[in-house]
Amino acid sequence: MKELIITALCVVTDNISSEDTELLHNIIKDRGIGFFTLSYNELTKTPPEEILLNKGIATSTTLFITSHRLSGEILSENNLACAAYLQKNTSSDLFFIPYGFMEPSQTDITYFDRIIRRKLGIPWIITTTKNLIIRETTESDVDRFWEIYKDETILANTEGLYPTIEDEKEYIRNYIKNCYAYYGFGIWTVILKETGEIIGRAGISLREGLSYPELGFVTDKAYRNKGLTLEALLAVMAFCKEETGYDKIHAIVRCTNTPSLNLLKKLKLSVTDNITLDDIPHYLMTGELKDNPLPYTELVSLTGDDVSKVYELISNTGKNEGLGELFSYETDIESYRNLIENNPGFALKYKDKIIACLLTYTQNDDSESVYQKAGLTKEEIQKCAILEYAVVSKEYRGYGLQKYLMKTAVSYLSKDYSIFLATVHPENAPSYNSMIACGFTKYCQTSLYGGLTRLIMKKTI
Repeated sequence: MKELIITALCVVTDNISSEDTELLHNIIKDRGIGFFTLSYNELTKTPPEEILLNKGIATSTTLFITSHRLSGEILSENNLACAAYLQKNTSSDLFFIPYGFMEPSQTDITYFDRIIRRKLGIPWIITTTKNLIIRETTESDVDRFWEIYKDETILANTEGLYPTIEDEKEYIRNYIKNCYAYYGFGIWTVILKETGEIIGRAGISLREGLSYPELGFVTDKAYRNKGLTLEALLAVMAFCKEETGYDKIHAIVRCTNTPSLNLLKKLKLSVTDNITLDDIPHYLMTGELKDNPLPYTELVSLTGDDVSKVYELISNTGKNEGLGELFSYETDIESYRNLIENNPGFALKYKDKIIACLLTYTQNDDSESVYQKAGLTKEEIQKCAILEYAVVSKEYRGYGLQKYLMKTAVSYLSKDYSIFLATVHPENAPSYNSMIACGFTKYCQTSLYGGLTRLIMKKTI
């Protein structure tokens, strides 16, 4: 899990309902992050910094959420980190706050943390992989870039750096302010986890005249041919797919740059045009963006041989994490055997270990209570599949694996089913957000599984 900078979240409750306040609280619950609420009236009586000081909370790492213009003005005047909750009746009043979201379900702890990082001038951690950390570039990275770019093969195939180190640092300062802050993406720094050494650069940029983002990368000569550039680019493409909404990506490479051409072909990019840049022939390559949230994770279909591993993952989640009513599960291993052997199921494996699984129920038994509570007819039940369990091992959460498995299941099952149901506790924000991102909507709130409160989520294709 990525290290968090944020230490507290404060919701200014004017114009924000108690239900939405609780949803925002759920985002940071159980993460060791403080939570409190204030009103505009309180902000007018006592300076915000004094309020935080009295509570023993660090000012610099506290994020305020507001949907109230006057409260936002006070927070901005005091130079505090703030995000606007842009509801229909308030969005135009909060234009002066640089960060915002439309619904609690559309945001997460990573976004909150990134607002704090931007305020403090700390680079965003874009993603991590098995071997790498990919983060925003800082001015201090330039000295290392200067060493990397001394390689003649890099100079022969890229635009290179500015003539002096100070010129390049000035460029990076402006890049952070104008590109990262505006787009939320760009070309980033690639770091080897094991040593902390900068080994290259990778990321995406927008080039005039292209329909999709352009993939860019540079790797230190000493770290090539080790699979690290491929690992970095898989992660960059996963980010692009997840965060930008594009479904394709470009790359521009000199026709003589055979190593980069071969690497891009491994990523399933192909030549779609011949272009000339600065009088030099280049290939324009294009490829589809595939969901690959954790590079080198293997997607597999579950079989009877996986029953004990799935049972261990689900039961450990239920027993060891203190989730209470948020997570219900069967304690009999045979119930999982029945699900896996008689219904489609999926898992993500990493180093031969199942780190996430999704089990479905497709038996079309009209006595199933979820079908009844969802108000399905007998004909609709025959077209319906239930997502029973979507569980991710604790140490691998935060990579979008649950959402990836849900999308995979719906895509696979849509050949035979047009209605999908899932259930979730109202306070289970991560799972609820994953379902919303996959196109599920709330059908109703009801009682299931022996009296537990659940939302029934529904998706129709």
